Amino acid sequence: MPRFWGNVGAGILPLSKKTCRVLIQHRSNHVNEPGTWGIIGGAVSKVSTLYGIGEVFEEIGVPEEKIREGMMDEFREETDFRGKVTPVSKFNVFEAFDWDGEKVFEYHSYVGTIDDEFTPPTNKDDPYKFWEAEDYKWVDVKALLDSAGDEEKFERIIGKRGSRLHPKFKESLLEGNVRRKLMEARENCLVKKSD
Repeated sequence: MPRFWGNVGAGILPLSKKTCRVLIQHRSNHVNEPGTWGIIGGAVSKVSTLYGIGEVFEEIGVPEEKIREGMMDEFREETDFRGKVTPVSKFNVFEAFDWDGEKVFEYHSYVGTIDDEFTPPTNKDDPYKFWEAEDYKWVDVKALLDSAGDEEKFERIIGKRGSRLHPKFKESLLEGNVRRKLMEARENCLVKKSD
């Protein structure tokens, strides 16, 4: 059984209004799936503390607003971003179950719009505060989706041999519904940009 930090996690792909590109994170050696590229986020501690696992998921669910709050807390904590993020829409939910079929973890993935690209700090800037990130890169949504199933293409996008996507992020990028939602976000951005 994989190890998860808490029972609810959430992350965001920030989409720049100015360039219509998304920001992905190169995970440090101090997190699960080190050295992979993925979405910015993590455990939603407020939700994990307030709500339990298994039966609680089934009986009451976790309020969407609490997951979104936790996701924004994680994003701001990991990137030091202080600007506005809007609108935020969910594009995927990953769920993990124990051997008895009880849900033990769920991860909510969102895309949100920000005004412009920025450069988040990494563990090179402050190894204690920003320990989760080795690097960040702004990438075109279509190029990211096209490279999800092709490691050589992904290496070219990142510009470094051996670069690979986080396995669950890669899996989600190959799903038709996720691809459609992310392309819609990109197309909406391009239309607004041309106005």
